[in-house]
Amino acid sequence: MNRGLVVERMKNFLAYCKHTGLTPWPATKHTLVPWVTGRAFGRFTGITPYQGQIRPTTLSAYVAALRSVHVDLDLSCALFDSEYIRRLLAGSTGLFPAEPRAERAPMTKSLLVRLLEPRATANEPAADTLHESTSTRPSRLASCVWASLHIRQRMSPALISSTPN
Repeated sequence: MNRGLVVERMKNFLAYCKHTGLTPWPATKHTLVPWVTGRAFGRFTGITPYQGQIRPTTLSAYVAALRSVHVDLDLSCALFDSEYIRRLLAGSTGLFPAEPRAERAPMTKSLLVRLLEPRATANEPAADTLHESTSTRPSRLASCVWASLHIRQRMSPALISSTPN
């Protein structure tokens, strides 16, 4: 696990413990369970800094980070391996299931060319503000699409022919 993420997540738990006056290490059922349920429901929003509701997958990662700290400090990890904590995390996943992600259309050459049409970028503010004529200024989107097509033309012909239009 990335040390930076472990430290960030540990600080989150430490902020909760400091605010509530609890001793963070070793984490006990008395400190961990209220923090986990509070983060699952967002109960501490506005009360303790940075303690709003988080997704169940993020909450599981936070608990794993705390377990990692226990390993580093040579403390018992029995609480993190307990059925009670597993059930608590599974309950948050059941109450707040992940929302399905919208399917994205592939970025094809025909789509990029269509985005370059003047009517596709007519209402977008221009990227080039130095020139007075608005009819000849490319928009930000058109500039990005042009750059993408330009890079694509410089790629090897074998790679270009293998990509869909």
